Amino acid sequence: MKPIRLRVENFLGLRELDLEFPEHGVFVITGRNGAGKSSILEAMYFALYGIPLRASRASSTLINRNAAHSTDRPAEARIVFVFSQHGSTYEVQRILSKKVRGDSAEHDAVLYQVRDGIARPLQSGVEKVNRAVEKILGLKPEVFASTVLLGQGKVTELIEAKPEKRREIFDSILETEYLDRAVGLVREDLRAVESEVTAIEDQISALRTERSSHEISHQLSEVERSVQEAERQLSVWQGKLANWQQIESLRAEISELESRATTVEQSLGDLRRKAEEDLKIRIAKALALEFSDLDQSAREIERIVKEIDQARVQSQKMTSEVERIKLELAKNKEELTTLGKTDELLERRGQLSARLIDLEAEKSALQVSYEKLKLCLQVSNEVRKLASDLRVLENRVSPIRRKVEALRNSWSLIEDFYEKIGELSEAESDLERIKAEAAAANHELKEVRKKMKELLEEFPDAVIAFYTNQLLSALELHQTCPICGNEIMEFAQHTVPDEALLMFRSLEQRRLYLDEVLDEHRGYESAVLARKKVLEREIDKLKIRFQELTGDSLEEAESLEILEERIKGWQKEIDGITQQAQYLQQTIEAKREQLRELSKLVRSEYGALLQSVVGRGKKISERIREAEQEILDLRQRLAEIDAAIENNTAKRQALENRISSNETLLQVTTRQLEEISETIREKEQLLNSLQTSTAKRRSALEVRLAEEGISLAEFATYRNKQEFGALERVQNLEGQAAQLRKTLEQKRQQLASVPVDVVEGVDVKNEFERWNVEYKKLLQRQGELRAALDQALASEEKITELERHLSKKLAEREVLATLSKHLGAKAFPDFYRSVMITEIIDAASGLLGEMTEGRFSLAFEPETFRFVVFTDEGQASDTHLLSGGEKVLVSLAVAFAISQHFAGSLESIFVDEGFAQLDKDNNTRLAEYLLNLEDGAVLVGIITHSEEFAVNFNRRLFVSNGRAAWA
Repeated sequence: MKPIRLRVENFLGLRELDLEFPEHGVFVITGRNGAGKSSILEAMYFALYGIPLRASRASSTLINRNAAHSTDRPAEARIVFVFSQHGSTYEVQRILSKKVRGDSAEHDAVLYQVRDGIARPLQSGVEKVNRAVEKILGLKPEVFASTVLLGQGKVTELIEAKPEKRREIFDSILETEYLDRAVGLVREDLRAVESEVTAIEDQISALRTERSSHEISHQLSEVERSVQEAERQLSVWQGKLANWQQIESLRAEISELESRATTVEQSLGDLRRKAEEDLKIRIAKALALEFSDLDQSAREIERIVKEIDQARVQSQKMTSEVERIKLELAKNKEELTTLGKTDELLERRGQLSARLIDLEAEKSALQVSYEKLKLCLQVSNEVRKLASDLRVLENRVSPIRRKVEALRNSWSLIEDFYEKIGELSEAESDLERIKAEAAAANHELKEVRKKMKELLEEFPDAVIAFYTNQLLSALELHQTCPICGNEIMEFAQHTVPDEALLMFRSLEQRRLYLDEVLDEHRGYESAVLARKKVLEREIDKLKIRFQELTGDSLEEAESLEILEERIKGWQKEIDGITQQAQYLQQTIEAKREQLRELSKLVRSEYGALLQSVVGRGKKISERIREAEQEILDLRQRLAEIDAAIENNTAKRQALENRISSNETLLQVTTRQLEEISETIREKEQLLNSLQTSTAKRRSALEVRLAEEGISLAEFATYRNKQEFGALERVQNLEGQAAQLRKTLEQKRQQLASVPVDVVEGVDVKNEFERWNVEYKKLLQRQGELRAALDQALASEEKITELERHLSKKLAEREVLATLSKHLGAKAFPDFYRSVMITEIIDAASGLLGEMTEGRFSLAFEPETFRFVVFTDEGQASDTHLLSGGEKVLVSLAVAFAISQHFAGSLESIFVDEGFAQLDKDNNTRLAEYLLNLEDGAVLVGIITHSEEFAVNFNRRLFVSNGRAAWA
């Protein structure tokens, strides 16, 4: 165990402590007597085991006597201890709460495991936490106090302990109980190895039942010969199939070529007729190209005619437009002379604007003052609302306070109630258990009676024989019979077998025992029922008494803890309501101050205006609405005047712009009309010239057509018709026909040259397919045999490997069997204990020699389980005969040796005031030894009030008035 952090409140002499321990090395805890030094060790011990280090302490005395205690808040002691064990970190929390009445205290505990900075609960409840911590540490409380935490007066406890107690302590440290577990693990491993041996032998047997590789190799050779023969036949028939396929292919090609040649000859006749028509189309297109200017001249004439017609229409439109512009220009000049002036409108507008400014100023002032007055009213309403809320809060908190006070005054009654509830629950559990046990006993009694009945049916005299034997077993011949008083001359004989008598005796004894058990359970059940009725009556009385005191029901909470939490919640609610009431009171005062300031502002700034309005017998809001209406009217009239002024100005500007625009447009239109007339004259002259030249070219075209033998109608048709392309296609088809005839002759020669090696009536293709199927089957069989051969070889290799593995496992089984035999021997735990303790004592002897400069050494006697100290003169002495200082040195040497030898589990050691019996020299040597442990893995804490001893160490924890600080 290595401590990490200790936090303490009001435990023994500690008022408040938050201590983080060093990771390793040595530190001392110093301070005056009574400062709380020893309380640090007490707190660690109590945190781990839940019991005081000094068994005589009562739980309530562990709470610091200066801790505040009242009926509302009982005194509490809190301990939070964080420690590590075998690489895992744990946190244990314990709380001691003093009861309101009496000297007892309630104890609560929780254990956490800390991973990645997060504490996860492991156990809760005192007993469960105690057991869990003891299991984690692997040390009982008394062992921990003798090896790790050496409190006041306990430094020499291990040395002075009796051999039996010493053996128990070392068994706990050495964890000898794990030896049995080791034996079990070895036996489990032995059983596992034996199972593996059996499994390997089964595998080897199974593998040896398969076919051998030699047998498979012989079959594979025969199949490979068959494959070679099939390959030869397949090659022969493949050649024949190729010739047969070539002949069939050539015959098909010749037939296709003959068909194509016939088709080409038919196509040539049609194409030759179309070639003659293509020649006329070419001549017509050539003449059309030569006399193409006739078409262009016709189109040009048609275009010029259209342009002359369009120009004449446009000339008429332009003439009409000139007349329209002249009339509109005269009309605009006449309208301009009729427009009036705008001076009168501008003067009226100025008067209305001045009146509007005055009204807006009055309205703004009235609105501001009106808003201020409404704000005053709003603040006043808020003050009344807040005062009402304050009264509501006060009414809410009063019944809660009365309820909490009544519960606190009745707390002892509540505790009695829940204590009785717990006792009643235990009584009910006992009653259920007693009934279950009685039912089981009754069932067994029925079975016993049934067996006795069956036995008596077979042996009716068994009862008489049994009781006769019972009676005669205590008598001898010639004694007096206790029943008839006569002398016994002989013993009666019976025919019931001894086995039946023994069975009857066993059944009779079991019946008597079960009858006694049932009688006891009936007595227990009556007692428990009586106790249950008494508890129920007491609980009812407590409920009635609580109802009289508080007016509430005790059954609202499930437990005392829930009721405490509920009271805390009510108290928290009271505190919250009180804070709300204080906040409301402050808010009311602030609102009242705001109301006074607003009233003062309204009177000083707007008093005269408001008085004038009120003097006219009007309300402020009414006057504001009147001013707003007047402002709207004035703005509307101003808008009308502005619109009139703007309209007059816009009309004048528009007329002037229109007159200027029309004068410009008249000039432009007149000039365009003159240009159009000139264009018409030029177009008419060009039209006459084109018509004369076109007539001459048309006469020349008619002469050329007559020379080529083409009529004018055919020319019109052929010039726009596309050629068939027959001339080129005729040439192409003639070439194709020649090529087809040549290819056809070649194919006929090729067909004649192919050899015919097929017997008439034999289907070459079917024969080839038959050999191909046979070849594939042989190949598949060959693959299967090769795979089987590989598998057989692998199996034989596997058998060899398994035999090697079996040999190893047999050797391992032999080792485990021997180990199981030796570990299971009765003397082995004593041997292990002796070896380990001897190692510890050897290390302690070396440490003792360092502390005493070689004056003392230490030995161990396994037979008597005692320590023997030897001086440098060779004298032996039992540890009980040593002086106080010598015992301290021997005890510290053993403690440090244990901590070093078991650094994995005993990672720290604490010593409390164990050096009082040491002289100055031994103190100095001990300090020097401890300083050598600074770089070790073990943490050593020393409590001392000796400044002379403490000054040797750099790390010192100073304790004063229940608090501690590093110095």
